[in-house]
Amino acid sequence: MAHPDYMNLTGLKGMTFKIPSQQRGYKWTPLDIRHLLDDLLEFANDTSSAKIYCLQPLALAKIDDFHYEALDGQQRLTTLYLINKAFNDTEAYIFEFDRDTNNERMTFLRGCDRDFTTEEIIKLPIDEYHICKAYQAVLKWKENNKDGIDSVKNLINGDISEKYAKFIWYIIDANTDDEVAKHKAFRNLNDGKIELTNTDLVKALLLNEDNESSNYNVSLIAAQFEEIEQKLKDDSFWFMLQNDEPLYRNCRMDLLFNIAEGISKDKYDRNNTASFESFAEAKGPKNLLAKWENVRNIFIRLLDFYNDIETYHYIGYLAYANSSSDLSNWIEIRNSNTHSQLVEKLIEKIGVSLRPFMSLNQYSYENAAVTLRKVFLLHNIETIIENYKVKKSNLNLRLKNSYERFPFELLYKQVWQIEHISSKTDNILQDEQSQLDWIKSSSNDFRTVFGEAEIKELSNSFYTNKSKSKDERIASFKALYQAVLQRIDADLADQKIINKDEIGNLVLLDSKTNQGYHNALFPAKRRWVIEHNQQFFYPLCTHNVFTKFYNKSSEIKTWAWTKDDRDAYYADMEKKLDKFFN
Repeated sequence: MAHPDYMNLTGLKGMTFKIPSQQRGYKWTPLDIRHLLDDLLEFANDTSSAKIYCLQPLALAKIDDFHYEALDGQQRLTTLYLINKAFNDTEAYIFEFDRDTNNERMTFLRGCDRDFTTEEIIKLPIDEYHICKAYQAVLKWKENNKDGIDSVKNLINGDISEKYAKFIWYIIDANTDDEVAKHKAFRNLNDGKIELTNTDLVKALLLNEDNESSNYNVSLIAAQFEEIEQKLKDDSFWFMLQNDEPLYRNCRMDLLFNIAEGISKDKYDRNNTASFESFAEAKGPKNLLAKWENVRNIFIRLLDFYNDIETYHYIGYLAYANSSSDLSNWIEIRNSNTHSQLVEKLIEKIGVSLRPFMSLNQYSYENAAVTLRKVFLLHNIETIIENYKVKKSNLNLRLKNSYERFPFELLYKQVWQIEHISSKTDNILQDEQSQLDWIKSSSNDFRTVFGEAEIKELSNSFYTNKSKSKDERIASFKALYQAVLQRIDADLADQKIINKDEIGNLVLLDSKTNQGYHNALFPAKRRWVIEHNQQFFYPLCTHNVFTKFYNKSSEIKTWAWTKDDRDAYYADMEKKLDKFFN
């Protein structure tokens, strides 16, 4: 594919565009026309620094300097032809339609400005019908926007200083005599196999052989481009930087180009080729090379962030917590400050993300279920960072790099929930199989409790009622479930946790595990986590909870989550997260 360029209406005048027979007919609606003209008017009157309104790509096979075969872009070319006809009363260019015997559609385009009756319009062939309705939509827009006519006319004619409406001009590497190659190119374009992306456009600009000189090494830039693209494909790196994969539609390089050219998310949403347009304004290879060097410097800085345990985790946390990690800001801060000063700024920003709560004890399941995900993520992060620092200080280990990272990509690939460690009595299982599984598991873990007369009676009542109505079965199970939990609580005595919704009785857990063990009592939950530790990813602190890591007492009760367990767990959170609340 040749070097992409821009082409405005003036540049297209006098050209002939051949429309292959495999292309569909004209399909733009009056609403499409109105939206385009509204956009053109808004751009023409925009007082910002925006210079180019992109009319999207034209993919062409060159016949000669004034004749091209349009492999993609017929709809946009036809629309601009109609707009120019209505605004300038001239013919912008000519079409040759392969499907037509005598180029009937071109004849109709030239005469579509005559008055048609409603009956005549209805009887038109489908292509001519849509062309006629589109032209009438342009006239109607002019009638409703008299004050904007001159602005749009001047824009499409190139008469506004430093403001242009242009097509992206692509020449496909396919000989016009090679029908197989052209048909393949057309199919690929329309199947999405050739994506005319912002990254493709910038890459073509950078790798244009015309730039080659003693200072501009095209082969070197190609290798650098490939290296950066490959690193951005690493989800561990990407999800430290960004949590919005759909925004970039598999063009992750766009993130770097947008940072380099100061393109905001909102601007990228409106025009995803905005950074290419900025690159295309570079005057000569020297300026283009300077832009590329800026992109490389940004990448190297981001790689530095990734390779440092604190900046990796703090920037990754902010990408998750705030839906944006504000990379431009962190790069700017690091470029003018030390690493420790950057970390201080990151800690301040993380503290803001935890508001409105000013201390850890204000969090509970009832009032902060969403924010708790941030708290537990942060607890895991601080645990990993502290583990690394402590081990690094041990000279015998000779530890130079972190051996553990929190995998941010799994925050997006798995569904995460806040789970009660010690089950709540009011959360009753509904389906019969889950109830039977719970009884089987709990009776094995608490044989003494299930051997008592009251519990035996309630268990027998459940098995009697499970063949009756659903309501009776659920009522019987509820009585058994609550009685078992109350009996276990009685054995705990002063170690019983009263408020099951407090933060010390909550943990971050993936939904598959949560669904897997349902409302299991603590021994079954603990056993599940240990047995599935290799199959699922459990955050370090979640694993620590179920293995009783936090309670250093010699009298640990493995059959329940106790007050001492909760206090030790909470104390560890408080110690590690204190700096974010100050």
